[in-house]
Amino acid sequence: SSQPNFRMPGYTLTDLQGGVTVGKCALGLYVRNLFDKRAILGADAALVAFGSPLHATVAQPRTLGATLSTSF
Repeated sequence: SSQPNFRMPGYTLTDLQGGVTVGKCALGLYVRNLFDKRAILGADAALVAFGSPLHATVAQPRTLGATLSTSF
Protein backbone atom coordinates (compact mmCIF):
# COMPACT_ATOMS: atom_id res chain seq x y z
CA SER A 1 0.00 0.00 0.00
CA SER A 2 1.29 3.46 -0.84
CA GLN A 3 1.15 6.36 1.59
CA PRO A 4 0.42 9.84 0.24
CA ASN A 5 3.09 12.48 0.65
CA PHE A 6 0.87 15.06 2.31
CA ARG A 7 1.96 17.54 4.94
CA MET A 8 -0.82 19.14 6.96
CA PRO A 9 -0.23 22.82 7.74
CA GLY A 10 -0.52 24.08 11.31
CA TYR A 11 -3.55 26.06 12.43
CA THR A 12 -5.09 27.78 15.43
CA LEU A 13 -8.84 27.97 16.07
CA THR A 14 -10.36 30.46 18.51
CA ASP A 15 -13.70 29.98 20.31
CA LEU A 16 -15.40 32.46 22.65
CA GLN A 17 -18.30 32.00 25.03
CA GLY A 18 -19.92 33.96 27.78
CA GLY A 19 -23.19 34.32 29.58
CA VAL A 20 -25.27 35.94 32.23
CA THR A 21 -27.71 34.57 34.79
CA VAL A 22 -30.67 36.62 36.01
CA GLY A 23 -32.86 34.92 38.57
CA LYS A 24 -33.75 31.47 37.23
CA CYS A 25 -32.85 32.30 33.61
CA ALA A 26 -29.43 31.94 32.01
CA LEU A 27 -28.44 33.34 28.60
CA GLY A 28 -25.26 32.14 26.90
CA LEU A 29 -23.64 33.38 23.69
CA TYR A 30 -20.85 31.67 21.77
CA VAL A 31 -18.70 31.97 18.67
CA ARG A 32 -16.87 28.95 17.25
CA ASN A 33 -13.93 29.53 14.88
CA LEU A 34 -13.98 33.29 15.54
CA PHE A 35 -11.54 34.19 12.76
CA ASP A 36 -13.19 31.83 10.23
CA LYS A 37 -9.96 29.86 9.70
CA ARG A 38 -10.03 27.40 6.79
CA ALA A 39 -8.07 24.63 8.52
CA ILE A 40 -7.57 21.01 7.47
CA LEU A 41 -8.25 18.90 10.58
CA GLY A 42 -7.39 15.54 9.05
CA ALA A 43 -6.70 13.77 5.75
CA ASP A 44 -7.18 10.15 4.74
CA ALA A 45 -6.31 8.16 1.64
CA ALA A 46 -7.52 4.75 2.85
CA LEU A 47 -10.51 4.47 0.48
CA VAL A 48 -9.17 6.67 -2.34
CA ALA A 49 -8.03 5.28 -5.70
CA PHE A 50 -4.36 5.77 -6.65
CA GLY A 51 -3.81 9.24 -8.07
CA SER A 52 -7.09 10.59 -6.75
CA PRO A 53 -7.38 13.51 -4.29
CA LEU A 54 -7.23 12.86 -0.58
CA HIS A 55 -10.34 12.89 1.58
CA ALA A 56 -9.87 15.88 3.90
CA THR A 57 -11.86 17.02 6.93
CA VAL A 58 -12.00 20.79 7.28
CA ALA A 59 -12.85 23.03 10.22
CA GLN A 60 -16.45 24.18 10.57
CA PRO A 61 -16.87 27.80 9.38
CA ARG A 62 -17.51 30.58 11.93
CA THR A 63 -20.62 29.70 13.89
CA LEU A 64 -22.60 32.03 16.17
CA GLY A 65 -25.10 30.75 18.68
CA ALA A 66 -27.04 31.34 21.85
CA THR A 67 -28.54 29.22 24.60
CA LEU A 68 -31.36 30.12 26.95
CA SER A 69 -32.18 27.97 29.95
CA THR A 70 -34.23 28.16 33.09
CA SER A 71 -34.59 26.07 36.21
CA PHE A 72 -37.91 24.76 37.52
